[in-house]
Amino acid sequence: MLLVLAKDDSRTSELATALQNALLNKWMASKMQPEGVLTTLKLDGGVKDALFNQNLHTLTAFISMYNARNPSSKTSLIETFSAHYGDGVLAKVLYSLRSDQATQVLASKLQMQQFKLWLTSKKSADDVYKLLKIKIDDFLEEINPKLQILDEYVAVLKATNPQVKTDMLAVVSNGFGGEGVLARKIVSMLKQLDSINVDTVTFPATEYQKALFKRWFRSDIKPKSIYSQILKVDEHYATTADIAVVDRYTTYYNKKNQPPNVFTFNDPRRS
Repeated sequence: MLLVLAKDDSRTSELATALQNALLNKWMASKMQPEGVLTTLKLDGGVKDALFNQNLHTLTAFISMYNARNPSSKTSLIETFSAHYGDGVLAKVLYSLRSDQATQVLASKLQMQQFKLWLTSKKSADDVYKLLKIKIDDFLEEINPKLQILDEYVAVLKATNPQVKTDMLAVVSNGFGGEGVLARKIVSMLKQLDSINVDTVTFPATEYQKALFKRWFRSDIKPKSIYSQILKVDEHYATTADIAVVDRYTTYYNKKNQPPNVFTFNDPRRS
């Protein structure tokens, strides 16, 4: 850190630059890898701390030198961070730092670089779902970082590859093992929360329940057919969770099939 500060001082800038170059060359001669330098510079205490640390500039300088001398195995700051912290952890921290004015610009830039890295390595939306380790509890946060990141990546993936025909509901359903499994988990959770008067209107769980019901309705699936077509069970052996799904879908289905209200206007002049 002292070298970085010294480089910003006109009185010591030239000497500091020479010392930094000597240090970088020493690391190169020792065949150190970028991740090793990250640790040496004590940038391994957390992504947020690393982004605020003056030594980040030294790591960036080392990566530039490393790439110049190893053109066949180039790397980047985002790849170095990913190697050390893991894709999923890094993605979530970067997303949260995008709302911090002090780190917004850098975090947004790194997040987009991470998306591009995923695209380059041919990561599908399903792959990203797995690395984010999305769980059912994530559907209880009004704004959940994991779901937001996945949604953004799906959008980037489809914009880059128009042949990709997927959406968030399909990706999340696949991740849970199918629409039936997702429906059971979400409906069971919402039913339990409703029983203790928790307002779930703004929860992703409510949004996904509605999305499932909407898809089934548009596919003209009758409520009783949910057992066999979606839940893959015989109605006679349905569990409490299965019945809850069908009951809630039945309410949705009947409401959608209600005839529109007709208002009759009686002209008093004709009475």
